[in-house]
Amino acid sequence: MIWKRNSKPSPAVQESTPPRETVSLSPALDMERELDSALDTVGGILRAIGRYAFDLPESEAKTTLETCERWATHLILRTPAPDGRWEEGDPRPTQIRRDWVTALHYVTNLRKNELGYIQKTLQHLRQTVWAFVHGLNQALTGEGEATSQVKAQLARLERAAKSPSTEELKREAMSVAESIGVIFEERKRRQVSQVTELGERMAALGRALEEARREVALDSLTRLANRKAFDEELGRVADVASLFRQPACLVLVDIDHFKSVNDSYGHAGGDEALRQLTGCLVRTFRRRDDVVARYGGEEFGIILRETVKREAVLLGERLLESVRDLSVEHSGRTIRLTVSVGVAEVDPGETAERWLQRTDQALYEAKNGGRDRVACAGMAEPPQQPAA
Repeated sequence: MIWKRNSKPSPAVQESTPPRETVSLSPALDMERELDSALDTVGGILRAIGRYAFDLPESEAKTTLETCERWATHLILRTPAPDGRWEEGDPRPTQIRRDWVTALHYVTNLRKNELGYIQKTLQHLRQTVWAFVHGLNQALTGEGEATSQVKAQLARLERAAKSPSTEELKREAMSVAESIGVIFEERKRRQVSQVTELGERMAALGRALEEARREVALDSLTRLANRKAFDEELGRVADVASLFRQPACLVLVDIDHFKSVNDSYGHAGGDEALRQLTGCLVRTFRRRDDVVARYGGEEFGIILRETVKREAVLLGERLLESVRDLSVEHSGRTIRLTVSVGVAEVDPGETAERWLQRTDQALYEAKNGGRDRVACAGMAEPPQQPAA
């Protein structure tokens, strides 16, 4: 409900004013009506926030509704603020000022808590899907191609995990959970134990869904993904590539002669060089699904989904040019860098460990071949540097 204030002019004013179509409100009266309208609007916004609130770990929706109503009443009618000590039945305080700052602080924190809750819940759902895909991939190892029905359902589930629709994700997950037992009953008898284990994992995932927590894994210096996050994502991509025969490439980047940079410019100069190189990496590998991580001290790893070897090599060459043009200013001196790049496309059925090993070998070939170049696993020789 929005309160309506009586803004009708006094009889004396009515007698001295011209007809309605020519009435001109004084600036003070016009400002008063504008303020009344603004207060009513703010109150309506607060009530709408409370009306459509939902339960959070910190507070229930009912509590949020009541608090928003009290803030709306306070701002419009100057009743005591929700955090005041005045209670129903006490003498009403006088000269109450509207506490705009605390009201804004309350709404801001409420929206932050709601946003964090939604983001955390969606991440938990997606983690469940990835765990399921990984478990199924392990169950199918050594059994040849999965049935077409399994592959079709899992493809829909993977698409649903990337979709913003939680209803679609829930529907596809329930569909897979309900039908997976029937599908695997048609397979050979030696798969029964694997299907039973998978069913137990799915039940455990369902019970733990609301208890799962997302771990934010960032490198403190570069703000890129750290080694732990890189290893987890590499395993997921290897599983999906093996299951759906999707192309994917791994790129390892190492700064050439980085020890000499630390020796000449100190660790502060080396840290600044790492931060500047991070910008080159992010600008080169800028797709939303690209994973750029700090793999080691001066080594970086990039996971490229749905990317073939030729495309990854071109991106590696682009990175070389970007780093060559980079000038790192530190303590009045300029630091110049070059990098070596190793590239490998995942092979069908290849494990994450073997994929990483082949990429590291390609990086070794690039450094052994003179540095400041790209080497690709499986190629006869590293591609030539572009003409200066």
